[in-house]
Amino acid sequence: MYLYKNDNETYFINKKGKTFDFYYDKNQLQENCYYYVLKTRNCIYEVIEKTNASWIPKEKKSYWLNFYSPMGNFEKILLLPIGYVVLLVGLWDFFMLKGLEKILGGIMVINSLYFIGYDLIYKIKLKKSNNGVDNTNFLKFNDIIKNTILIILSYILCFIFIKIFMGLSSFFAKLIFLPFVGCGLCTLGLAISESVRNYQLKNIFLKAYIIIFLIYWFGFLIFWTILIVKQEENILYALFSISF
Repeated sequence: MYLYKNDNETYFINKKGKTFDFYYDKNQLQENCYYYVLKTRNCIYEVIEKTNASWIPKEKKSYWLNFYSPMGNFEKILLLPIGYVVLLVGLWDFFMLKGLEKILGGIMVINSLYFIGYDLIYKIKLKKSNNGVDNTNFLKFNDIIKNTILIILSYILCFIFIKIFMGLSSFFAKLIFLPFVGCGLCTLGLAISESVRNYQLKNIFLKAYIIIFLIYWFGFLIFWTILIVKQEENILYALFSISF
């Protein structure tokens, strides 16, 4: 057995990562060393002698209490079950509902499967590795999956906006909704340019998105201000728009 000891805890650990409590004078044992012991299933009741073993201990970690993601590693926190709950809710929405709820359910399924799969692969790599996990391949994989998801979501968003836009009957309603279509197309362009690493094209789509948003924001603000002033017949109401 390998003796793990620090300021807060002391326990033995075997090759499979299982830990054992023991009732022995801890001050007589040297930390980070190997010992022959007598034990029961879960507890060590006698330490016999020190040995010269050289295997590397791997502490067995709970599957549910550890969550590894592209945003960071979270240990001893109950986050992973939330991913499975989101997956189940997404599957229910995707198979049982219709329309926009069905699309949102599919998005929930894709996102939860991605994070659950990333966590599972990371844990398998961690179990096989002696010196930790090299994140280089994980980061490349994360970029590919992230860009793919962004393109899919942007495409779905554009599809929804265009479908709503085509369903509008009046010219004024289409004019009001047109900036949403433009921003959706710019978002799709941003996702595609990011995936192909064309940063010049990305800047063009980003600037177009900002311009469309500003035109819509100030256009709506001016229209709203004129409408309020006409209704109330008081130009002082225009002062309230300055803060926006």
